[in-house]
Amino acid sequence: MIAQIEIDRDEMNNILNGLERTVSIDDETFEDLNLVSLSESNSLKIYMRHFDLYQVVHTLSDSNQISIDVDEDIEMVFSPDVLTSLVRESNSDKIKIRLSEDQFSVEARESWFSTPTTFTLNLFHESQFQPITTVPGFEYITSINRKEMVENLKMMSTVSKVVQLKLVDAEFWISVSDAVHGSGKVMENIDSSQTEIDSFESKYRTDVIQTFLNSVDTELVDILLKDDGNLRIRAEKEGHEAELTLAPRIAD
Repeated sequence: MIAQIEIDRDEMNNILNGLERTVSIDDETFEDLNLVSLSESNSLKIYMRHFDLYQVVHTLSDSNQISIDVDEDIEMVFSPDVLTSLVRESNSDKIKIRLSEDQFSVEARESWFSTPTTFTLNLFHESQFQPITTVPGFEYITSINRKEMVENLKMMSTVSKVVQLKLVDAEFWISVSDAVHGSGKVMENIDSSQTEIDSFESKYRTDVIQTFLNSVDTELVDILLKDDGNLRIRAEKEGHEAELTLAPRIAD
């Protein structure tokens, strides 16, 4: 065994469904996922990259909420179709996954049977392993209520599929504009002493941001920006850190 994780079924379902929906935005099929196990930190990273346009990384660590035991460091790529469907269809409160070099063992503990329902899934893939893209130099801007941001983006997406983020005079604006449908905006005052970026303005795909925000369940998400236009949205709770890194939209 290389690694083992026991996690709430709902949390793993959100992770896998979110990655599936993110990939399917641009592709008809669910692309392979990448996984890295780290024995020193007793953690797993599950992630996807779509060229240099966006990257979603979920880092799961041993904690009171998630049980992880990593014996070996490994980098691997796998097709998650069956695993995603299995977790989605399970009614178990917890899911236990054991990882070896060529198989997943998945246990779903039910209340009636004497043993957990156990599946052994063969690992296969159609693409090469992609290392995580490291993009340094992000500046923290503010933290926003996740549900409020989801609701606002849901409304704004009816006007435009491209959202503009703008920072000016310690005001963080989220807005959309369309020549036919009109415009919409909302603003959050920020503490300008927490960032070195004085002003910023870039546009992004609303669907990618919405999908990521719906895949996590934290109260707040952190907004980080780079002066070259790259955006990072980070959600953190005990045992689980999730990050979306998104390149700016060049044209509407």
